[in-house]
Amino acid sequence: MIDLRNSILIFSFSLKSIFGKTILVMNWHDVSYILIDNARNYFAIAGLAFIIFYVIMKKKIFFKKIQLRFVKRKDYIREIIYSVVSIMIFTLPPVIMLKNDAIRPYTTYYSDISMHGLIYFFAAFQIMLFCE
Repeated sequence: MIDLRNSILIFSFSLKSIFGKTILVMNWHDVSYILIDNARNYFAIAGLAFIIFYVIMKKKIFFKKIQLRFVKRKDYIREIIYSVVSIMIFTLPPVIMLKNDAIRPYTTYYSDISMHGLIYFFAAFQIMLFCE
């Protein structure tokens, strides 16, 4: 089995603003690893649902479908492309905010729940929405 973590090129990217201040410095190895990890998890769950509902239970649920025709190969390809785009949309913004050296000092990321307790863990998002 190929280990993708070692096969991805390690490089850094920096983008300079017009004032000469570095605004984006990231280790893209971390970003690409997280993106591939999320894609693997997404396609494992989606693939399992596909196998259950479109392969195993195909004849049992046929009459419950909204569209009675079954999808064609081009429909599968289109949906896979849309899934890849969705994975990128939902993975890249949080990763850029957490892994970017210019943004990280202005964000707070708690990786240990016991640092502030369970009440804070569950209430923080609701408090943020209320204050916004």
